[in-house]
Amino acid sequence: MPHNFRFGLPLSKRTIANIVLILLIFSGLAWFISTSTTVFSWDFRNNLWGPSRLLLHGQSPYKIESLFEDSNSLWMPMTIGAFFPIGFLPLRQASNLWIAANIMGLLLIVWLSSGQRKPSIRLFAIGLIIAFLFPPTIDHLRLGQITIIITLLFIIVTHWENKLHPLILSLILAVALSKPQLAVLVFPGLVCSYIKSYGVRTTIKLAALFFLGIIILLIPLYLSYSHWFFDFTIAVRSNPSWAHPSSLIALTTWLHEFGGVAWVGIAIAVFTLNIWIWLNLPRKEAVLWSMALTPLATPYVWSWDFVMIIPLFIASLFQFKLISARLFLLLGYISCWGLAVKILCGGDVSNYYYWWVPAFLLGVIGIGYLINSKATKVKAFCREPAKNSTPGFE
Repeated sequence: MPHNFRFGLPLSKRTIANIVLILLIFSGLAWFISTSTTVFSWDFRNNLWGPSRLLLHGQSPYKIESLFEDSNSLWMPMTIGAFFPIGFLPLRQASNLWIAANIMGLLLIVWLSSGQRKPSIRLFAIGLIIAFLFPPTIDHLRLGQITIIITLLFIIVTHWENKLHPLILSLILAVALSKPQLAVLVFPGLVCSYIKSYGVRTTIKLAALFFLGIIILLIPLYLSYSHWFFDFTIAVRSNPSWAHPSSLIALTTWLHEFGGVAWVGIAIAVFTLNIWIWLNLPRKEAVLWSMALTPLATPYVWSWDFVMIIPLFIASLFQFKLISARLFLLLGYISCWGLAVKILCGGDVSNYYYWWVPAFLLGVIGIGYLINSKATKVKAFCREPAKNSTPGFE
């Protein structure tokens, strides 16, 4: 045998380190799923595990009061149709699996938002710290919410739309509609962008596939309990009215009857800006802005839904070339984090008091872009030779 014979392809040290890291992550998650005795995820229990468990036993997935007192299920039925096998697991293991899936989802969000196949290790580490220590992320993981999954699905659709079959994309979008209030900007933007790129006829065909995807995901519900829709409407109507941190609630609290008018004006302005973004930016970039703007425009939102701002924040961190712009981003994040923690430690932890977070972070990102663009233009101007300089003395 020749002395230089090698089995397979040579691997670089970085590749080996990445493989080891991935194996360690998956091993740690597998250990956590199988051994952790803590049951997380109140929302996961009520909105996914409970309905899935009932569905697998031929019962209405929206009558979870038969499993848990004073509980209600509100996630859209496509979610149950997509994830109902999780009901085969005991609640403890299902809860651990769900939180592990969200952790992996957040890792993927940070990586995809970087816009680089091999992002800078330092910036990637900072991005992970930002994503995982964000107070809404902590609440999200504790409750077992689904917004991280929705955010990841929106990003996947725009990143790999040319690599995935249209029906697969339709199924992904159908699952992403688990909380329709979080799609109020992304879906109209996608439609306008597709019309611009492919024309009305092709967009209509894609819309038909989308509705087909919804029908496919509803099949398990109709096969197991055909009268589920009536119970779903009762569950939606019986949901208590909570003071959530949306701009609508904040404005009506401050301005009373004029608050609704002010909110309509803000919603129209944000919606118009959103459409302009989708028509002028690549879909990979447009979806980041669209998700970040959603908490400002949607009439119903909770603080854990603010994780939709993370992708734009991470993308900005990687796109900014100036250290001053990146530092401004980080200082803005630290300020936001400190204010949120101060509210949490103040005694009154009503979710309503976090209404300012989306506007604050969007302002930080916007100013960061101004700092980065102006300083970049100044540097470019300084590099240009003077037009009227004397030949030979440039």
